[in-house]
Amino acid sequence: MKRFLRSIILSKHNVIGAPSGFSFKQRNCLEIFNHLSEIVESEGFNYIDTPMFDFFEVYERTLGTYSTKELFVVKDESNEFLVPRYDITTQIVRFLGPRINDVKLPVKLYYFGDVFRAPDSEWHRKQIKQFGVEIIGSSNEEEIVSLLKKLLEKLRELKVIGEYIVVFNFTVVLDKLTEGFDAEDKELFIELLRVRDLTSILKVFGEKGKEISEIFKEFLRRSSEDVLKLVLSKIGAYDNVNKGFQAMRACFGDRILFDPLLVPQMNYYNGVYFVVYTSNSNDPIASGGRYDSLTQKFGYSQSAMGFAIDIP
Repeated sequence: MKRFLRSIILSKHNVIGAPSGFSFKQRNCLEIFNHLSEIVESEGFNYIDTPMFDFFEVYERTLGTYSTKELFVVKDESNEFLVPRYDITTQIVRFLGPRINDVKLPVKLYYFGDVFRAPDSEWHRKQIKQFGVEIIGSSNEEEIVSLLKKLLEKLRELKVIGEYIVVFNFTVVLDKLTEGFDAEDKELFIELLRVRDLTSILKVFGEKGKEISEIFKEFLRRSSEDVLKLVLSKIGAYDNVNKGFQAMRACFGDRILFDPLLVPQMNYYNGVYFVVYTSNSNDPIASGGRYDSLTQKFGYSQSAMGFAIDIP
């Protein structure tokens, strides 16, 4: 049963190349960029431009199965497998690897460019323009959260987005839920949780599935703070995570929702992570979080946090 479900959920796309397209919205995107860049540059961020293509191995070892299966793959003349950039954060962290001892920390960077995805649904865009910020070498979560709010409020002012809500979780919650699982079971469990397939979780994972079901019921009928206290008191991490929760609430007020079953799109997060939903879009318009562990994959260890906003 587990192997059958895993083969369906984690099957990899055999897609070569990426679709081309045209847009009459480029002028609007540049106007949005000018507004957002003015804000982040006033906060001390510098612009960085990353290559349009990167090596497949870079993403393969950092993204995890779910994201890797969304990669477009092309082969160059030397038979190297290349990927139109899927995630700019990974490129920036990799770029800083051999240079980290020569730069003044924290490094505060922002970018604006296209990323390419091969989602399961044909309704989702395959080419996405993103505006993103990264801070490497600082553990100040309040700074990145307050910057996110400033950018979201500017987008509201420009009428690019409507009302919004920030949904967030902490990796310690998922780590506790998958405690004792081998790598294969954890991967399957996370993917079932990602699509909220509680029926399969109950059938496949027994007692752990029942625990998830109970958490989900409490999530539906309690406030975010009550759910936070309930879930994190069980896993013994309330004090540490509560600081992150309070920072989110202090910044966004009632515009937050703690979801203990939220699964991040990227598997390199190792602290708080979040997505932003707006009233005029079915898909998240922004996502981000803490990713200290990603720096370790490229030979150094620094606190790091950032987010990307998808420009409609």
